[in-house]
Amino acid sequence: MITVSFHDPLLHDICTDLDRAERQYGRVEAQALVTLISEAHALENAEQLIDLHDGEIFVLEDDSLRVDLSADYRAAFVVVGTRFKRSDDGRIRWDSVTRLKLVEVSRVP
Repeated sequence: MITVSFHDPLLHDICTDLDRAERQYGRVEAQALVTLISEAHALENAEQLIDLHDGEIFVLEDDSLRVDLSADYRAAFVVVGTRFKRSDDGRIRWDSVTRLKLVEVSRVP
């Protein structure tokens, strides 16, 4: 199971209440975000989540994750803790990641 934490209590409160998330981000985006978090809880590691959302989750150069929720909004996740492995080139091995933090939901520039 992937544990998802949040940048702050306000983000937690918005993202764990569908009605509040819909008011903040819109219906489609809120549904995508709540579904993504629920799916993360049901999976063993971040690699499975990335594979499940192929083309919607992008691993960035700094090893953070960008998730396109819609054409207007995206979410950003970072790895939490130290219980994950790195490959020979120093990049995170997503099959070893079980803790993610949602750091922001933002409008696409």
